[in-house]
Amino acid sequence: MSAKKIIFLIFPVILITITASAQTAVIIKGRVIGQNMEELEGISIVNLANAETVSSNKRGFFNITAAKGDTLVFKSKKYSGDKRIVKRVADHVDVIMIMRKTAALPAGFTVSEYNAAARADDKLYNILEKGAEREGLWNY
Repeated sequence: MSAKKIIFLIFPVILITITASAQTAVIIKGRVIGQNMEELEGISIVNLANAETVSSNKRGFFNITAAKGDTLVFKSKKYSGDKRIVKRVADHVDVIMIMRKTAALPAGFTVSEYNAAARADDKLYNILEKGAEREGLWNY
């Protein structure tokens, strides 16, 4: 078999493989609010996959380029940082910034102290998330 025929047969397979594995980045919308349900302006949002950095506007809204599987990092001077993995590009990425007890643990904390703080953080976040949904803060 000639080299041209081999290339002609293999090239479409390689092209299909590359196309299938490529993830399409799109503009993801989201909102950031604080633990008192306040709109947070100036929260830094970084996509670790492409290094894009944006900030939330006066009402806490932001747009960032991301693909499925990308990790978004949320940074604030007042609140503990947060991370979200983009699960579906059609979804909004909504975050409530809280002052996490796990971030305030003193040096030399025990595993049980950390676990108790993490449970308290999760409980607070779940309560706040239900409140945000009830108040329609994620409707946009």
